[in-house]
Amino acid sequence: MKLIDAWIISCNFTAVPLCRLYINIFDKIYKTAHHNTGSKMSKLTKVCICSDPEHYSKAYHAFENLSAKYEEFTNWSQRFFPSAVVDKLHPGLSTLRMLGIGSGAGEAESEMLLQLLKKFHRIENTVVEPSEERILEYKTSVSNDDKLLKFVDFKWENQTIGEYQRMTRTREQEPERFHFISALHCLYHVKDPSDTIKFMYDSLESGGIMMVILSTGDSGFGELWSRFPVLAMGNNYFHLHSGHVKSTLDWMNVPYYSFHGSAFLDITSCYHDQSTQSDLALDFITSIVNFREWATPTLEEEVLDFLKTSTCSKISSDGKIMFHDKWEAVLAIKT
Repeated sequence: MKLIDAWIISCNFTAVPLCRLYINIFDKIYKTAHHNTGSKMSKLTKVCICSDPEHYSKAYHAFENLSAKYEEFTNWSQRFFPSAVVDKLHPGLSTLRMLGIGSGAGEAESEMLLQLLKKFHRIENTVVEPSEERILEYKTSVSNDDKLLKFVDFKWENQTIGEYQRMTRTREQEPERFHFISALHCLYHVKDPSDTIKFMYDSLESGGIMMVILSTGDSGFGELWSRFPVLAMGNNYFHLHSGHVKSTLDWMNVPYYSFHGSAFLDITSCYHDQSTQSDLALDFITSIVNFREWATPTLEEEVLDFLKTSTCSKISSDGKIMFHDKWEAVLAIKT
């Protein structure tokens, strides 16, 4: 299935609007690309940040240093995760099997594991993470946490979710099923969103829960990707947001429930301090490796101007440009 076909099927449109949608999408991409590139050609070939795990890891660290996202998620996991997930899982399990997709260094996942351990005495956690550096950080963090070290058995899969899907589907034995599957801010650039979401749901045990957290379509990220489709064009990757996940679940006739949250990222340094760290943070926001070197001067100026508008950010009382990331946790229970 082609990427654009997967997206359209997930949105569950009828045949007539499909034609108009194809025309509008490609017309918008064509006009935006030509409008933004200007007369000067880019010096570099565009590379999506998701195709370079090590650069992604560096860019993510730069983004994380400017963001309160994990502080917000820690608060969310302590206040809402128990009722949203833990209380709904079957209490009689001797061992909870968990699949973490795009687990990173385990910052958020560890918080969930600690909440789950309040109900389950043993957890088997399969970690799917493409960055070897992030896995090493995760292992180091686990080694310093007695509870995780004692009660959680980890299985490390150094690969993308796409690679894990292919590996699972080509195995001769029955695929493993999980009681809880999480994908936290990591499905933005999967090549076939509908297939990935269906794979997650199919990988659940009966009564199991999957949770996908992504930025919303009206977040700073969502608005940026909508305004500048040239950032994704030609990558064969997709800028997914939470609305697409819900559309896919609707197409699958799977009920879901959701929770909302938000975080702010101080991107002021991207305008006044063109350091390595600020450039990496901009790479993370735009999803492009070495964005400043790749973009034409016109495109760079337009992207930066748009990022500081009220559509994407707010200006704090002390003049800081605070990029607004609204996110949504979408959850579905396997029936």
